[in-house]
Amino acid sequence: MRHVSTYMFLLLMVLVWTPGCSGDETPGETNDPTTTEDTSSDDADSTDPDDAGDDPSDTSPAEPEPEDIGDPCETDADCSESLFCEDSKCVAGRDEACSPGVPCAAGHNCVQTAAGASCLEICEETTSCRAAERCWAQGEGSLLGELGGHCFPNLCGPADNFGILRPAEFMGACDAAGTGDGICFGPIAESQLGPIGACMNASGEIAAGSPCDPTVTQADQAGLCAAGTCSPLNICATFCDTQAESCEAWADGTETSCQSLGDDELASDAGLCFPNPAAEEDSEDEDAADSEDSAAGDGEG
Repeated sequence: MRHVSTYMFLLLMVLVWTPGCSGDETPGETNDPTTTEDTSSDDADSTDPDDAGDDPSDTSPAEPEPEDIGDPCETDADCSESLFCEDSKCVAGRDEACSPGVPCAAGHNCVQTAAGASCLEICEETTSCRAAERCWAQGEGSLLGELGGHCFPNLCGPADNFGILRPAEFMGACDAAGTGDGICFGPIAESQLGPIGACMNASGEIAAGSPCDPTVTQADQAGLCAAGTCSPLNICATFCDTQAESCEAWADGTETSCQSLGDDELASDAGLCFPNPAAEEDSEDEDAADSEDSAAGDGEG
């Protein structure tokens, strides 16, 4: 059984497989300063007869860029799936795909990243971003897109030549909203930058096994998980090493074990403490047996 945040894992996998990140030259280009192009023979014939009568004073304005218009609406029901109605037009929400015809909701910009155009939340400080994100500075991470001033996954791992990854040891401390207040969970993917992870704020107050809200920002310490992350099950799960028996039972007595979230082909010891798959199967069998007994009892009555 594997519990994994689809958005986080796929986004990390896609955005780092970007041409150019490895520093290779673009085919066909050269940096040799001794190479020049002879254009002297073309100068005399470069005049286009059709341009001879052009008026040099013609300063017609360029075509304006298309505006984010959005389909008109009165309620959410008027919008297509994944969109909702805001200010009488259909808009895309956080992390959803966007385009000139599909604008983003208020407080978000449509940003072209290596993973495609999506609505990123505008920010000034990391405290306004979610646990696995940071507020990227202007010009930072330009290889991945215009991330400056937006919340985007807080990538971490061994220092890279482009300054995209927050330097940290995998499963060691990393800088989330402050200093050393996060865990560099990984590696979770291999990329042209090398192995990467995600720095997740793990300085919250919610205990493992307790309900959590994955949309909580880092300004709300009481809403963040302690020594773990809010899993896709909306339950806090503790970080763990799959090679060590480090998981403890939850407060309700549920036994847990360290389960890997990475690619099967990726050598990673990163995991989360989740209920034992065998225990869940036993619980399902017991529930099914109870249902059968109840049905049999009703039949006899």
